[in-house]
Amino acid sequence: MNQAGTIMVVDILNVGFGQSIIAYPMREKAPALVIDGGDDRPEVYSTSTHATPLCKHLKSVGIEKIDLMVATHPHRDHIGGLVRIAEDFPVGRFAAFFDLPPASIPTGEGNMYSAIRLYSETLTALGRQESEILLISGDGELQCGGIKVKVYPPNTALLEQARSFLFACAQNPDPEKLTRLSEMLNSVCMTLR
Repeated sequence: MNQAGTIMVVDILNVGFGQSIIAYPMREKAPALVIDGGDDRPEVYSTSTHATPLCKHLKSVGIEKIDLMVATHPHRDHIGGLVRIAEDFPVGRFAAFFDLPPASIPTGEGNMYSAIRLYSETLTALGRQESEILLISGDGELQCGGIKVKVYPPNTALLEQARSFLFACAQNPDPEKLTRLSEMLNSVCMTLR
């Protein structure tokens, strides 16, 4: 139940390799909050009998619009499903620690190449629908209807280093830097309460 006394539904989904958290009022289905989106690869779903594609779940529970979508960090198993949401649902606001230069679609194979491409495609899709992009830089609070989400950032110096690596890798993907970036991202994950 939120502060206004509205009964909230919180779904924690197994979305392949990873999870997604969705919160919405029981009766109105809006405003809806989505935290992370799982993987984007169909084979990840087919290997688990319990995995649920995120968009399919959102439609099945009657959600038509996302008020706030959050990416805790840009690893593929956290952001893979977000591009599909940005293509299939109106999204009011998107909150993340990371931004990318426009049109950063590196070529190459591997999870970090794919993650950067997916993140860029998500930001592009959100830009097309004129979603508000909230680049989080410190601790604070995000509001989604009656839901208050407290944001706890990681070490500022480490976050700035990861941002710099991501930006550099998006413009000029270097396999060694991509490996270092991948190692850094779990340490700069957005913690929410």
